Amino acid sequence: MDQFKYYAIIFPLLFYSCDTKRHSIGADNELMVLASDKHKGIAVSFLQKIFNDTIFTPQPEPVYKIKFAKPENFSKLKRQSNLVILSLGNDTRNGGTKLTRHLLGKKKFLETIFNDNHITLSKNQFAKNQLFMIVSAPDEQLLMESLHSQKNWIKSLFEEKYDRRQ
Repeated sequence: MDQFKYYAIIFPLLFYSCDTKRHSIGADNELMVLASDKHKGIAVSFLQKIFNDTIFTPQPEPVYKIKFAKPENFSKLKRQSNLVILSLGNDTRNGGTKLTRHLLGKKKFLETIFNDNHITLSKNQFAKNQLFMIVSAPDEQLLMESLHSQKNWIKSLFEEKYDRRQ
């Protein structure tokens, strides 16, 4: 009978704890970007076109701070509050492209590259209160062109999350 009580307590704890995601980590105004060194400049240019707000306290500061990490560190950083992965082209020797292809799968990766929608965005992908964005295009020009139609939508999602958590 004592064993039954033990299992009656332990089983529900294990059952309910396995499915819950932990909360995201990092500041809500911080964008953790995983991109190759080759594409850092493009990533900054792309993100600054979306997140161009400034706070004057007393010196001008951007509302969103962009931080970079190598794509190889994805497993350590996948619970970041705002995670962005950027890749250009189809060269799997590039860390960002290799990671993007791994996360999306070959078919979805090729669809993202060769169709007009170069941005994949999801909520709570690896953690609660997380925004996870994959940006993938064949080249910089097509990437920037695709931004015009989705810029306001992307910014509104990040601002909504930021406001809700403040």
